[in-house]
Amino acid sequence: MLHVSPITDLERLHPTTMADTLSEEAISALRLQVVKYMNSAAAAILLFDYALTFHLEVDLIWPSAWSPAKILFVSARYTPFFDVPMQLYYSTARMFFKRCAQINIATTCSTIFGLAMSEAIFVLRTYALSGRRRRIICVFGAIYSICVVAIVIMLSVLLRYQSYSVFPLGLGGCN
Repeated sequence: MLHVSPITDLERLHPTTMADTLSEEAISALRLQVVKYMNSAAAAILLFDYALTFHLEVDLIWPSAWSPAKILFVSARYTPFFDVPMQLYYSTARMFFKRCAQINIATTCSTIFGLAMSEAIFVLRTYALSGRRRRIICVFGAIYSICVVAIVIMLSVLLRYQSYSVFPLGLGGCN
């Protein structure tokens, strides 16, 4: 004798999926809600990481002399404290489309700046680990420069032609 659960019986009698029962607008709203949750999770992880490593930063970074590496570190370390709250605001607050564009441009530029600083740290670290071989810094520096220039060009085109629409179901934020 085969035992079938009531849920399976119900699915056989009425074979619909969640996508069939929800409108496109409701599905979009659910997806946007997931984005908001991810932004909130990013903020929590940022604060948690900062709490775990702040004492090391105070002991190891703060007393050292200012150098290009320290400037890169501070830039990469603190831009997320602008990016993450702005992204949360961008995805939740009710605002006009012009304001959405301004916040999106500022957040995107700041995020790219922070990522570029982090990648520069990796280039310098690879150079140091290679025994300061000139070929390594030249190759990785060239790759880094090409990538940064390409990203800046692509983002300037993307941000110039980006448009915004009203969030589905009256949700706040920019879409």
